[in-house]
Amino acid sequence: MDPLKLLKKIETAHGVKLTGRLREFYESGEVMKYQNKYNKEFECNVDFFSKYALEADEEYEENLIPIAGKIDENGIEEEQAWIGVNLDKKDTPVYALYTSCEYEDAFKNFDEFLQDFE
Repeated sequence: MDPLKLLKKIETAHGVKLTGRLREFYESGEVMKYQNKYNKEFECNVDFFSKYALEADEEYEENLIPIAGKIDENGIEEEQAWIGVNLDKKDTPVYALYTSCEYEDAFKNFDEFLQDFE
């Protein structure tokens, strides 16, 4: 799947229109630079093309949507935890999302998240 198709799939799956830095991340193809790379905070490789993240249908208290899945050291994708963003906040903070509809703060903005990749 190419980055523009991924963008459209995210928007369709979650009924949203991505804007700003997050939209630029997909439209420019920058997503490919980070695809399946290791994120230190989450201690895993990150899969932006994850079917679990794109299909996750949890309802969180805030306007949080999953944008990536977590891949463990054995190459297996976590089925109950994802990486998500809050579309209502200007800086697009990044969160750890769980199937229990729980979430935890991870990064204050999207660029800080990207700086944490090895």
